[in-house]
Amino acid sequence: VEGESVLATFDPGILPPLRVESQRLYYGGRGLGRMDLRTEKRLHGLSIEQLKLRSKFAKIDATGAWNYIAGQHNSVLNASLQVDDLGKLIRALGFGKLIAKGHGESNLNLRWSAPLVSMEPMLLNGSADFRFRDGRLLELDPGAGRIFSLLSPRRLLLDFRDLDKGLAFDKMVGRFDIRSGNAFTQNFKLEGPVATIEARGRIGLGAEDYDQEVTVVPHVTSSLPLLGAVVQGSLGAGAVVLLAEQILKPAIDEASTLRYNVTGRWDDPQVTPLDLSNDEVTGTDRYLPEVLRDE
Repeated sequence: VEGESVLATFDPGILPPLRVESQRLYYGGRGLGRMDLRTEKRLHGLSIEQLKLRSKFAKIDATGAWNYIAGQHNSVLNASLQVDDLGKLIRALGFGKLIAKGHGESNLNLRWSAPLVSMEPMLLNGSADFRFRDGRLLELDPGAGRIFSLLSPRRLLLDFRDLDKGLAFDKMVGRFDIRSGNAFTQNFKLEGPVATIEARGRIGLGAEDYDQEVTVVPHVTSSLPLLGAVVQGSLGAGAVVLLAEQILKPAIDEASTLRYNVTGRWDDPQVTPLDLSNDEVTGTDRYLPEVLRDE
């Protein structure tokens, strides 16, 4: 608390330009690799000209600023990430074992009305987009207070047989628009061998709650070619089943689509199945903040 009170009135403009190179940077006792930091003085604070983090699992390049004007702090951070192992990066940042492996890229553009070193979730604004491939969402305990826990098969009342080690994905993409500590998405999509999962709605980063609509399309036909070949005893029969699957798959997937409302706190989300035969499915605008509805 004493440190926070000092930061509340601290003027970053009094800091000299910094040139910092570190072979090993630790965050919360976890190694983030090599760091290269360059800052410059500016009229009302400082600018981050360069922040580079290099590790075996990720490359992070960032710029930003920390201003203090008329007693008000404003901070900005823009970062691009090239990730070789998403699971290791998430663990290094202190979020536990949420994902295994996964590689890809992400871009963050964040701003908040607080000191640069106090990134408070309730104050966050900006955007984040990501494109990751070839990873696995690990099965989470019911009490896991994490964003990805809403995608747990246990949460979505699913019973896939090959999920002992989590839910594998071939691709996970999306974008979040962040307003006052709430992250809104219209296009989160996870594609895997077992199912395709899409989510839209709000995640409360500060309140730690959900208001989302999640759509799941189980890939119920994924084993038909192999099954046909085994049962019929010939590759020809397998090819016939494969052709039938490709023809029938859109109709089968549509018939097997599952949709849920996910609300409540991260540690106790309420998952409510939606009846697609009536008008329970909500409109797109429900999940957008007013400032984004006309964009």
